[in-house]
Amino acid sequence: MDEELIALGTKERIIKVTMEIIAAEGFQNVTVRKIATRAGVNIAAVNYHYGCKDAVINEALKTVTSKLIDAFRHLNNSEINAQERLRMFVVDYLNVLFLYPDIIRTIIDQNIHNYSMRVAVEYQEYVKTEGREFIAESLHE
Repeated sequence: MDEELIALGTKERIIKVTMEIIAAEGFQNVTVRKIATRAGVNIAAVNYHYGCKDAVINEALKTVTSKLIDAFRHLNNSEINAQERLRMFVVDYLNVLFLYPDIIRTIIDQNIHNYSMRVAVEYQEYVKTEGREFIAESLHE
């Protein structure tokens, strides 16, 4: 286990490892046993903090959508010119998309098929309200 992972708390380590497994192997290959092994914890710790594999995956989804929303913060920084804000936004946003394509694909699939997925709904609402406005204002400038 690398030093960066060791420095994290148990819950954060579990989520980070889950995101790494999803990114490298896809959702279908996530297991509680694999998460526990790679995070350097026992299975009981994963279940204690999250209850089940689906809850861990849902938390990983929240983390990724949070990273997407964080990219929008560049657009709200009036200290930087609009062109640079847009560049920073696009770079950060695309980095998340390329790093976690399986998670993004799942979020899109959930929305297309109208599954109720709270994480995706929260992200959609953010984009419809603040996110779209930030992009429009930056483009207008």
